Amino acid sequence: MLAAVEEVWDGFRTHFTQLWRDHAGGDGYPPALFTGAATTALEAERQRYLDELFTETLGFCGAEIIRRVVGFARPADLTTITDSAHRAAAERRALALARSLTTAPAAYRSAAGLTAAARDR
Repeated sequence: MLAAVEEVWDGFRTHFTQLWRDHAGGDGYPPALFTGAATTALEAERQRYLDELFTETLGFCGAEIIRRVVGFARPADLTTITDSAHRAAAERRALALARSLTTAPAAYRSAAGLTAAARDR
């Protein structure tokens, strides 16, 4: 499942960036402003934008994990663990990751970094 996280984010990032390059337009980043040497600045802005989107997504992810563990919409991944000690340990690990995602999302620079942290918990 963690490999899917990496595949989805990395695939989205690649596809979104390619679409942005191929269909540049609109008022936000007018192509006329980014010609010649300025194309490097535009590419840097694309990467900055996606880095910020990733960081914001992680904060939301952390909030969603907390909601699922603590709230009424509990995931089967946790509720089907019959041993209460193992279930509690899994919930603690999930909440620890969620706390990190909501309080320090910028600490995760990539999907691989996120999945490594999830494996370590």
